[in-house]
Amino acid sequence: DKQLGNSSIWVMRPDGSEKRKVFESSGRGLDETKVRMGLAGAFQPCWSPDGEWISFGLGYWFAERNTMTAALWRVRRDGSAAEQLTDGTLHSGFPSYSADGKELVFRVWSEKEKGLRILNLETRQTRVLTNGIDNLPGWSPDGKRIVFTRRREDGNYDVYTIRPDGSDLFRATDHESSDGHAVWAADGRI
Repeated sequence: DKQLGNSSIWVMRPDGSEKRKVFESSGRGLDETKVRMGLAGAFQPCWSPDGEWISFGLGYWFAERNTMTAALWRVRRDGSAAEQLTDGTLHSGFPSYSADGKELVFRVWSEKEKGLRILNLETRQTRVLTNGIDNLPGWSPDGKRIVFTRRREDGNYDVYTIRPDGSDLFRATDHESSDGHAVWAADGRI
């Protein structure tokens, strides 16, 4: 609900019926002026494979990420059990669930540390996947690869994939214009 509201999380049926708020961003310590400008709030929600949880980033976005914080959160589909998953010391956002729902891949951004991380939801341990200027990760439907956008040293953006263990980095695009914001087809083929 970024354009007309306060960047809270809502769910509804595909036809727009039964719309209801499941997470309220107000009262979470965000600068309401930044929220109204679209620079803060809950952002980039994703469903768990079992449809029970919605994970998202909560904090400050876009250029604000250079000086402000954001953390990963999740909430049950009925709006209960909202919990913060990362401590907010590293600007964290853009989560995507593994196929089994046990892990989240996400992007971190700080002056000292950038890249993709994987959070084990049971142990709450985080491991490093990449250390580049990487963003917008998306776990494949079969759980075997993660697609993401990387800014190369020449400033161009390309789409890459990588295995969740950090092996087999593959550059999927190579064009003089920037490529990014890739998503998987439902069957994971493309």
